[in-house]
Amino acid sequence: MRILKSLFLFVIAIVLVAVAAVFVIPKEKIAQAAFAKIEDATGRKITASGDVSIRLFPVLGVSISGVEMANADWSTLGPMVSAEQLNVGVKTGPLLQKRIEVSQLELIAPKLILEIASNGTGNWVFNATAPNDAVSTANNTTQSATTTPTAVPDVTLSTVTIKNGDLRFVDHAAASDYQLSALNLTLDWPTLAADVSASLSAQFNGQPISVTLASTSPMDLINGKSATVDLSADLSGSQIKYDGTVSMAPNATGSLNADIPNIPALLSLAGLSGVALPDFIGNSAKVKTDISFSENRISLPNLSVGLTKNAISASLDIALAAKATVSGSVNIGDFDMRSVGGADQGTAGSKTSASTSTGWSTAPIDVSALGALNADIALTARSLKLDALSTQAISGRIALNDSRATVILNDVAAYDGTIKGEVILNGRKGLSSSADLRATQIAMKPLLTEMAEITKFGGRADVSLSYLSNGNSLDALIKNLSGQGAISFVQGHFDGVDMDKLMRSGDVGSGTTVFDDLNASFSIKEGVVTNKDLKLSLPNFATFGEGQINLGAQTIDYLLSPKALKARDGKGLSIPVRIKGPWSGPKIIPDLEAAVNQNLEAEKAKAEAKVKAAVEAEKKKIEDKAKKKVEKALGVEIQKGQKVEDAVKKKIEDEAKKGVLKLLGKK
Repeated sequence: MRILKSLFLFVIAIVLVAVAAVFVIPKEKIAQAAFAKIEDATGRKITASGDVSIRLFPVLGVSISGVEMANADWSTLGPMVSAEQLNVGVKTGPLLQKRIEVSQLELIAPKLILEIASNGTGNWVFNATAPNDAVSTANNTTQSATTTPTAVPDVTLSTVTIKNGDLRFVDHAAASDYQLSALNLTLDWPTLAADVSASLSAQFNGQPISVTLASTSPMDLINGKSATVDLSADLSGSQIKYDGTVSMAPNATGSLNADIPNIPALLSLAGLSGVALPDFIGNSAKVKTDISFSENRISLPNLSVGLTKNAISASLDIALAAKATVSGSVNIGDFDMRSVGGADQGTAGSKTSASTSTGWSTAPIDVSALGALNADIALTARSLKLDALSTQAISGRIALNDSRATVILNDVAAYDGTIKGEVILNGRKGLSSSADLRATQIAMKPLLTEMAEITKFGGRADVSLSYLSNGNSLDALIKNLSGQGAISFVQGHFDGVDMDKLMRSGDVGSGTTVFDDLNASFSIKEGVVTNKDLKLSLPNFATFGEGQINLGAQTIDYLLSPKALKARDGKGLSIPVRIKGPWSGPKIIPDLEAAVNQNLEAEKAKAEAKVKAAVEAEKKKIEDKAKKKVEKALGVEIQKGQKVEDAVKKKIEDEAKKGVLKLLGKK
């Protein structure tokens, strides 16, 4: 009972003290002390337009309405801080000894402005004078610029809290303006010499963000030196962590890790909603690198990026300007750029490529990313897979300048051969592309199968190709293609017809023609490949070819003319074969008209000469008969080699002369 009585008396005493505090606590002095502490620490004027009232819970102190903190002298955006209410907590022990020590500041619904002047000075650099090119102060005076703050006196502020605030960040140098809403912040900083920790949550561009920060040397940061920082952020579900040092210069050196499960959500946070990412990037990424940032330059010496189905390692240097410039080296490993459904599904029949039975893809090709930056990057890869092409090891360089990308292929291993040359993608006015490529000892069957689903040609070949095209889809690029090239096969084969069997029996049938070599040049216009000089050599045979391959329509119309060199007593025998129809199933049939023209060429010429001679003889007989009739009827003598009309004309002229002389009385 005595214990209960003591507890009851203790509670009564606390209540009496609390009630008395309402009347005896110097609330104006507490407010003035809090303001003085902040003004001493920042050099900024603090004002309050509302009432000051006592708070007993949860922390003893005062509540002040309508609080404002002045901005830097060079700013014209209004107060740096304005809040509906400022709650100031004080320590009870010192208060009983008539000393005021502020332990807590709480801002309710504040509006905060962080601002960078055009010369890089931040309005959070307290006690700094105005930059030379900043906006003039209210009295139109301009002070000399400096970014070195004066010494900041020590204060005691255990906790600073912001509830439901708005933060505006304005960078005059970059002409950028960002805003955070629903801002909640807790800052634990007992003294300026102590460690600091902070946690923040807010809404930015409609997406949630949260940040936690810890620093072991905040005073170094305030005084213009580097401070150790451990920063973690959750940006719309993406986890980003930085561990290193930073300074107000700004400079930073440390390690950066990012786990991004939803790239579109992160892009939306950055104001890039609706961006369609290509399949080879996917929707997720993991990034790890050391980072060094100074003087508008970022160095990423050991960057690794894990995408949804690809991985990249790089060493990059980025110069920040109106348009960033990236230099360095990138290794893309085994990089798969095939579209969804384009990857191998286990059988050839289940593979979807850029070329289908209904034509080339008409999906728009977005090349806007070419204008995002400039670059000069050395590129290597173990392999690269595209919808219509694949390679093994790659060594080359990518130069990107004002939306124009140049890919220089120093050495590309592909289809058991090598490829060298240059490819250009130009996105300045739509999409255009050009190339100058040379391939050596390429296995043609897998190449033609992947590129155009042509499976009948096999063997190794040297190929040269230069082209130019434009269009915003693969279909348009193919149909606008122009250029030229040449091809030289060694020990190849053509499936679908047996030339030897054809020459011996005249039977097309099926089978394979194996040849020693094949050479041809070609031109390309509006997606149509034209060849007139194909020559293919077989034992005891020579085959010539000419025709067209319509890349846009995916059709072929080609005449192969195999010739048995020793047939017909050395005159040779040719049985032409026409390959005509769609790539997916062309018809192969003998061309009888071409056979007649090629095999009976001498006989045809002899017959034509005989007919021509007969016609000429008959024509002469008719002309002779006509002359005799004219001579008899007109009394005209036609000389040898003289035309009938000339003889008649002379006769008329002679008679006319005689008539004129007779009229004049002359003989």
